[in-house]
Amino acid sequence: MKVRYSTTILKKFVSKISSIVFENFLNKTASTREKKLIFLHFLKAQQIIHIFFFIYFYILNLISICLFFKLFSNIENKKCYRILTYLDKFKFLRSNKILELIHAISLLVLEGNEKIQIEKKSNFLIKDNDYIENIVIGSGPSGSITALELKKNKLNTLIIEQGYKYSLPKTKHPGNEFLYKWKFSGLSGAIANPELQYASAECYGGGSEINSGLYHEIDNRFIEEISKKNGLKIKTDSQFLSQITNFDKIEKKPLIQLRDYFEEGAKKMNYKNEDIKRFIKKEEVGISKNSMTQTFLKQYEKLQGKFILGYKVTSISEDKNNCKIILQKRNEKISIYCKNLFVCCGAPYTLNLLKKSKIINQSINDNFHFHPMLKVIAKFPKKVNDIESLDVINSQITEFYPDFIFGNAASGKKFLKIATFGDQEAYQDVEKNFEFMSIFHSTFSIGKCKLKKIPLINEPLAFHYLDKKEVLKIKDGIKKLINFLLTCGAEYIYLLNEKITEYNEIRIEKILSKNKINLSAVHLLGGLSFGENKGCTLDINGKIKNISSNIFVNDSSLITENLLKNPQGVILTIAKNNIDNFIKLNK
Repeated sequence: MKVRYSTTILKKFVSKISSIVFENFLNKTASTREKKLIFLHFLKAQQIIHIFFFIYFYILNLISICLFFKLFSNIENKKCYRILTYLDKFKFLRSNKILELIHAISLLVLEGNEKIQIEKKSNFLIKDNDYIENIVIGSGPSGSITALELKKNKLNTLIIEQGYKYSLPKTKHPGNEFLYKWKFSGLSGAIANPELQYASAECYGGGSEINSGLYHEIDNRFIEEISKKNGLKIKTDSQFLSQITNFDKIEKKPLIQLRDYFEEGAKKMNYKNEDIKRFIKKEEVGISKNSMTQTFLKQYEKLQGKFILGYKVTSISEDKNNCKIILQKRNEKISIYCKNLFVCCGAPYTLNLLKKSKIINQSINDNFHFHPMLKVIAKFPKKVNDIESLDVINSQITEFYPDFIFGNAASGKKFLKIATFGDQEAYQDVEKNFEFMSIFHSTFSIGKCKLKKIPLINEPLAFHYLDKKEVLKIKDGIKKLINFLLTCGAEYIYLLNEKITEYNEIRIEKILSKNKINLSAVHLLGGLSFGENKGCTLDINGKIKNISSNIFVNDSSLITENLLKNPQGVILTIAKNNIDNFIKLNK
């Protein structure tokens, strides 16, 4: 059973909140077009957000009628804002989240003008009851390498992708990228304390189309962990190295200055500072990303590999020795069949699909987890930012690995304003000095996450838990990050919107204790362990155990151990190993 709610009501409510946000925070009037785009972003958000807004609509109407004898949508914006501000005093009502979310979407709309080309056409016409020997669900890094290796070995292969194909933007995360290429428009979160928002891709090429393309090779510690636990033998592959370039000396001037600050701080504190290679290529005018659409998928298509876009896999099942896949696109619903099925939807969506399809036990959740980040803003004496949304520097402090690492995050003006929402002084500071500001993160591999199916809600919700030791680790990581940035030359730091001009551990502890910590994550990992050990859900090659059909998992779901570093290189390496073993065994 699905939750039913009126889109018309939500549209009316979002439009009103948009007007309030524009008037009180952006000092302008929202146009009809802008309101429409804001609602389109909102409409793609996680369902639980829609339900929250729908409930709040009735709460605000009740209050408005009691106070002004009018519906909330029919009273002046100033009075609406006063109501929301007053309700924010009651923390359990969380009225500020209404304004915060629409404010974030508004900034994405206002700064989302870069044109992104959309291609919705598949290169294969799928029909009901079609049979394709090998089917790959998902076209991210793992799905791309899986499909490419199958096609290289002249095996009939089809990629199914729920999203569409898009051009790569020239700037870092323009607003309409979230609308088109991000799952839920980037608006999703776990039920957690501290709060945790997470995001992933939904487009042809998957996460490689939206990430920074940082490439960490599998290190010995990680190899030893998974070998000991799962009885695996992982070998690195040089195939990826041709797609990887060092980012040094090809950045724009503000980023070069930021790198200089970063390197100076590392020298002063004697911290290990790594320059991470990236999936990029040099061009005359700068760089372009070597995402999957530009590399492995392009090779796959040259080999006449098939793909279909815009189709959602609603369920999979065993059909004698074959697999049956139910696909849906708008009102069209078809069934197709294959001999070998490779599920590469990414964590936790692969896990959700297999549970929904009753292919695996409902209780299975082999350490699905995030890499939570806590971010701060640093203000420097010299320019480190630009009018254009710049890229991130690829320098990372790995001195404290595997406990935590420090790195740079997307720091366009819109992201700085989103980060400082709720504090007028910090917000105005960003408006005035954003060219001198950049966002940094301390990233962890901590916490446990459970996926739970809640009645009346379509998708399982993530419940994220941190123990006391893990909370202490977050505090330690953020203290060390602030001390490092001040040593780098930062004039001051904004931590949870509070200004820090000098390192004072006691004051930082007070800020962290009294304010709500807001974590975010873009690395979603684990859920399905693989290997020789009895407790593993999948065998050593990623095949689901205890079923007769050939259903394989070959994506980030396999990384059940704590990794911490950017996972794309590791995901590609494991996927390549698995598909090579499959091809070898089936020759």
